[in-house]
Amino acid sequence: MTRWTLTRHVTSGGGLDRDDGPMMDASCIDPARFAGQSDDWILSQPIGAGRSGEARLDEVRLGDWFELQTAASDEPGLDTVVIRGDVGRFSHIGGNLASGQIMVDGNVGDFLGSAVGGNRTGLSGGRIVVSGNAGSHVGHRMRRGEIWIGGDAGDFLAAHMVAGTIAVAGSAGPDLAIGMRRGTVLLSEMPELPSGRFTAPIRSRYLFGSLISVPEMSFFQQGCASIDRLIHRLCGEWAISRRGDRAVGGQGEVVSGIDR
Repeated sequence: MTRWTLTRHVTSGGGLDRDDGPMMDASCIDPARFAGQSDDWILSQPIGAGRSGEARLDEVRLGDWFELQTAASDEPGLDTVVIRGDVGRFSHIGGNLASGQIMVDGNVGDFLGSAVGGNRTGLSGGRIVVSGNAGSHVGHRMRRGEIWIGGDAGDFLAAHMVAGTIAVAGSAGPDLAIGMRRGTVLLSEMPELPSGRFTAPIRSRYLFGSLISVPEMSFFQQGCASIDRLIHRLCGEWAISRRGDRAVGGQGEVVSGIDR
């Protein structure tokens, strides 16, 4: 098994790293795609499309933004990609992930683990863990697997989710779980949800909390205390849950812990 560590350059050529620069499609970052390939091949993968000012984004490569280190994985049976640095301008990370894991030590952009291009499904297996914040549309059409976010998530979290688990230690934006069919969203606090689309809050013993598999935090240079707190809260005896989205016949669940 292999661990690939991508570390963001401080700056990138072509002015694409300016604050108002274009979003970059990073769906090529995938342990299954990297397996068996040389470092040069991995760094040559395109991460953009179209144009932005004078720059042709289809000529932008992973190596223009990242340095790569390749080593044997510490976790048996798991290929792992570790991303270090703020990738808030990079979208669709993990959109093609079916096995292995992606660990992001920083913030990420929109469409984390979401369907790419014309695909009907996004994340279909494996695990994504983010120590910072995530943008909008996390887990759109994801079918299996796990997404853990140590900070906040933007709007449309878990929209049209088919199955799998998303856990957010911080807050979530509006339009949470719209069109959700199955799967689980774990939160620190229960947000406002439309009563016509979700059942009334139910307080009950959350027995599945003890079955939660804790993500490996050693990949993060400063740990991720917020995810630790979220896990501790969900492993309490009681939780609040709501089911939906009933507008599409969904049976997904949104769960938050209760102070012990």
